[in-house]
Amino acid sequence: MKRFVLFLVFGFWLVRNGGATETVSGDVSGTWTEGNSPYLVEGDINVPLDKELYVERGVEVRFNNGRLFTISGTLNTYGSLNSPVVFTGYSQQKGYWRGIEVYGYANLNYTNILYGGYPHYAKASNLYVEGILTLNNCLIGSSSNYGIWINQGSITITNSTFTANTWPIYQSLNTS
Repeated sequence: MKRFVLFLVFGFWLVRNGGATETVSGDVSGTWTEGNSPYLVEGDINVPLDKELYVERGVEVRFNNGRLFTISGTLNTYGSLNSPVVFTGYSQQKGYWRGIEVYGYANLNYTNILYGGYPHYAKASNLYVEGILTLNNCLIGSSSNYGIWINQGSITITNSTFTANTWPIYQSLNTS
C-alpha cells in the first residue's frame, strides 16, 4: 500500500511539472522547449554576445531569489495566446527575482514577465533596457518597482498589458 501511495504522489508530481525540469545558470543559448519546462534558474544567467536563445511556447522559467537574466546577445520568445512563455519567480511575491536586463536584442511575443524588480538592486524592474526590446502581446506584472525601465536604446510595445507594478514604465533621458 505504501508503494502505491508513493507511486501516486510521484505520478502527480510528474504530471504537474511536465515530467521534466532543467536547472540552468551561467551562459545560455540554443532552444528551450516545453518538454524540458520548467527551467529552474539557480544562478544568474546570460545570453552572451553573438549568441541566441529561442524559447518555445509553453515554456516556464522560474528564478531563484535575487537571480538575474542578462541579454547581451539575442532572446526570442514565441508564446501563444493559450500557451505563453512565462518568466517568474519560484515564489509569487513582488521583487522575488531581479528581472531581465536587455543590452542586446529581445523580441518577446506572448510572454509574461512576473514578480521581478528585486528591491535590493539598483535596477529594480521586470525589464531593464539599454538595447533593443520588442514586446508583442506581453504581460508585464507584479514588479516591486518598474514594469520596464528604459535607460537607453529603443523599445516597441504592441498589444501588451502592465499590471500590479509599482510604476508601469520609467524612461531615462537617453532613449529613442
